[in-house]
Amino acid sequence: MSGFGAVPEELRRAAGQIGDVGDRTAGLVWRGPSGEYGHDGVAGAWELFIEEMRSYVERLRQEADEHAVGLRAAASSYVDVDGERADVFGRLDPERSAS
Repeated sequence: MSGFGAVPEELRRAAGQIGDVGDRTAGLVWRGPSGEYGHDGVAGAWELFIEEMRSYVERLRQEADEHAVGLRAAASSYVDVDGERADVFGRLDPERSAS
């Protein structure tokens, strides 16, 4: 790799960090206060709130995973383009042509 330097590795590292956060978030245990709420409406509202939050967090985790996949694809693209360009410019180098 000659042109982009550490860019692909930085993209891969960012993708890995996103994946790690998503994994940790998915592993969280969602618990509300336990015990009597004193009113069925309060208990039902709390359960609904927890379920909605689970859905939101899961959707965010999925979006983060998609971003991580995109970063990995971008890193691969940089490596591919860099290799192609190095090959083209290498053929233009008079010192390399003489060997």
